Amino acid sequence: MAPNWSYDLPEELIISVAKRLTDSLQDFIFFGAVCKSWRSAATEVKEKNPNNIALRLLTHQVPLLLLPLSCWQRPPPILVSNPVPKIIRPPPKEKSEGLNEAVEFYSLKGKGNKISYKLNLPKARMRICFSSFGWLVIVSKTEGCEWSLVHPLNHAKIELPDVQRSLPRSVVSGFRVGKFALSSSPSWTSDYIVMFQSGHRFGFCRPGLGEKWKYKVSWGDLVTDLSYYKGQFYFVHLSSRISVFDIDKEEIRLVAPEFPKEQLLGPNVLIKEHYLVESAGVLLVVLFTTTTTKCKDQGLTFGCRVFEVPFTNSKSWSDSEVRSLGNRTIFLSKCSSSFSIEASDYSGLCKANSIYFMNNKVVLPRQSRDMGVFNMKDGTITRDFDKFFDYEELRGFHSWIQPSL
Repeated sequence: MAPNWSYDLPEELIISVAKRLTDSLQDFIFFGAVCKSWRSAATEVKEKNPNNIALRLLTHQVPLLLLPLSCWQRPPPILVSNPVPKIIRPPPKEKSEGLNEAVEFYSLKGKGNKISYKLNLPKARMRICFSSFGWLVIVSKTEGCEWSLVHPLNHAKIELPDVQRSLPRSVVSGFRVGKFALSSSPSWTSDYIVMFQSGHRFGFCRPGLGEKWKYKVSWGDLVTDLSYYKGQFYFVHLSSRISVFDIDKEEIRLVAPEFPKEQLLGPNVLIKEHYLVESAGVLLVVLFTTTTTKCKDQGLTFGCRVFEVPFTNSKSWSDSEVRSLGNRTIFLSKCSSSFSIEASDYSGLCKANSIYFMNNKVVLPRQSRDMGVFNMKDGTITRDFDKFFDYEELRGFHSWIQPSL
């Protein structure tokens, strides 16, 4: 076997190369992943220039779209009618569990280029995947329920506390993760909070401080999205009410009333999806709408309305509508924490005053995919990503990722 030349390069040369890569977060991370000596060089560059390097690496990084992952489900049954009608259930497709799997990313850089590299996903016949602050949380449905945080670019991995051992059986029973969010990136601090929602149940922990899972039950209407904003987790309910979860007091309280749908949206309009997102220091509710009228595209998103959360009694939903995002761009998906960016920082790669959305958690072959870009100025929707979702099997957990260290 040929010797590994990367180990033999002079240290000053490796450091010099690392300094030249600080304009690209992905290049800088890939550089540090080559070997131990290169990783040490990347660490030294960051530590000796903390303000300059961190600023350059954590800003102006173009969002990536994690393309759908295989759901690894059993194929549908086959009906055999000759000679005697019966149902034959094919065995599950063989999968190599625990091996590296090629995970594809769509990049807004260039002309629709894909970036593909190996990501070591946990062993599982089936998995759930969400993203927040550039990290993936992966729930592996093996004999138990293993949780881990995985960084898709540098392959760092953090094992999370055992949910089944930390929480009562009544909480874990019928467990199905709806949304997930981090309070901050584990790359920046050990004092971060992991929060998930499952039906009326909320689980949270501080794994960096050695805390196990705690939980809270809210018996109001279902939560459709959650977001971390100014030190607290906020929830939007199916009725578009807004609640806040005070972590220190471990209590949930209402901060904005029910949304007057008929008054502000009119008849024959349904709210298909609710999202919470911070943009320019303001917490926004984004409502995607569809029609109740029977038509070819019934069920697909046909409109979008944006409102600032009316925290005070002096404001109401009717006078809180946001009609323009200015130079900002919002990224939303069912499987990621929402985020916004300043479009001018990305040299025209992102459309300003627009919302990039993914309103399906899974995609099915030959069915409409509810995703695209909504233009706040003229209300049009362009379907820019359908060509990357032409799969022959069930896939899911695609999400927008904001690259980070």
